[in-house]
Amino acid sequence: MRQCHLEVAGLCGGGLHAHFVSLNKFEAQVDQPGQTPFVLHMKFEHWGWKITRFDLPQSAPRP
Repeated sequence: MRQCHLEVAGLCGGGLHAHFVSLNKFEAQVDQPGQTPFVLHMKFEHWGWKITRFDLPQSAPRP
């Protein structure tokens, strides 16, 4: 399967990454400096998009 991927840099100092995980599942990720990324998982069902899960940003662990 061919994968469609979108990246936008410079959004609030971070970047936006979005791609189809499968034919009916989509994932978007917003990277922010000093934090873990915000990740949004969506699924296409009943002719619309449904948010199935999201991961909120947290402070990044220090090395």
